[in-house]
Amino acid sequence: MNAIELKIDQSEYYRLEGYIEQLCYNMNVQSTYYANILTALGHLFDFYLRFSPGEIMVIAYDLSEDGVAFDVELKNRESNTYTDNQLVLDSDFDELHFVLSSLTDSMRIDPNELEVSLLFNIRGYFNTMATRRAHQLRAYYSRTTQSIRSGT
Repeated sequence: MNAIELKIDQSEYYRLEGYIEQLCYNMNVQSTYYANILTALGHLFDFYLRFSPGEIMVIAYDLSEDGVAFDVELKNRESNTYTDNQLVLDSDFDELHFVLSSLTDSMRIDPNELEVSLLFNIRGYFNTMATRRAHQLRAYYSRTTQSIRSGT
């Protein structure tokens, strides 16, 4: 798993944007999933900014057959250990939950551990695109074959 650590501070948001931009470019999904990933992780960053400023947000990602999975945890800046705070389940959390569930294909939030897992099924997008292209090619070649056979 590859990871980045960001201090929960507004001045660090640009690093989150750059990290996601480079990651999406490397996975060739900058025109399809970039906005979803940035918005989801950006809302999570903003939530942590209100909830736990000054802590460290650790974002790790892993590519699998299901897509790209992000695991996000908070670390205590001073002790460098994962924090044992709990999420405050309030209206801000409800908004975060709505945004994350709308933008991701799967998510898991552990309020006791301040851990969030997000899955973006980028493989599904490419499979759909490949299937559509295969159908288009078959249709094209069946018309070409027909016109050659008919002599037109």
